[in-house]
Amino acid sequence: MNGDTESAMFAIMSYIYTSFQSGRSLPSIETDCRVYLTQMEDLKREKARRQTKTIFQTVLNMMGKFDSSSQNNDPCVLTGEAMDEEIMTQTATAENDKVVLAMIQAFRMQLLSTFGRYEQGAEFAISVGNRLADQIPCSTMVAVDPFFRALSLYSMAHKRTKQFRRYRHHANLARSFIKSYVRKGNPNVRHLESFLDAKKAALNPRTYHVAMKQYEIATVMASRGGFQHDSALANEHFGEFLLEEMKDEEMAAFRIHKAIQLYYEWGSSLKASMLEQKHEELLFNFPDARFD
Repeated sequence: MNGDTESAMFAIMSYIYTSFQSGRSLPSIETDCRVYLTQMEDLKREKARRQTKTIFQTVLNMMGKFDSSSQNNDPCVLTGEAMDEEIMTQTATAENDKVVLAMIQAFRMQLLSTFGRYEQGAEFAISVGNRLADQIPCSTMVAVDPFFRALSLYSMAHKRTKQFRRYRHHANLARSFIKSYVRKGNPNVRHLESFLDAKKAALNPRTYHVAMKQYEIATVMASRGGFQHDSALANEHFGEFLLEEMKDEEMAAFRIHKAIQLYYEWGSSLKASMLEQKHEELLFNFPDARFD
């Protein structure tokens, strides 16, 4: 029976992780985590429990339920109700739990890119490279991690700092992994490929028309695939491209409004409110620029 319960708990952890990356609503995942973590504790399945706690804390951070004390008021640090990132890292290192260490790395990258901490995310992406694929080559995390690395890197390249070529080089490298997964037949990252194609095209004014087309494709494919969180992120970046490069405030407002709506529907009120504050003036000027 021990082997059966161990396999069952890892299956539940995988189900929760897949639910998160598939765009299922965060409150429903929070409920599942609370139910199944209790079962894992009762059955003494500590490895599955640690992995599930890492997912759970990421979900809580996305919802704005992280540790908001004076020391750790940071949604990109996995510290809160479910776990303390520093303690979990120490425990996983001591027990050589490579999966938990890889999950902490992957989720930190995702949080940094989602919450717009692009400089920190870009440097983190360069420092870790494609290490995740070596640590846990059979995990579905390997198919998502390069996207978030490339997102921060392209976003920093767009700022045209002295590090432009460095950021662009590493962004293109991370993007190549996503493209390889598409070539191998993975249908769940095709919208991410279009998203990154748009980010790359947005670096050059001569290919802005390509960026427009690829952003459109990314938002439509993410929506049709049920990837609500990815659709929100794509609409956000599309809106900011329209605002900053195309100088089309009305269409930018449409996309930002849509992103905010999707973030709220997903359950990330923190991210939605951050976007509302960032574009307060734009949204005020175009209050009716909304998708039905």
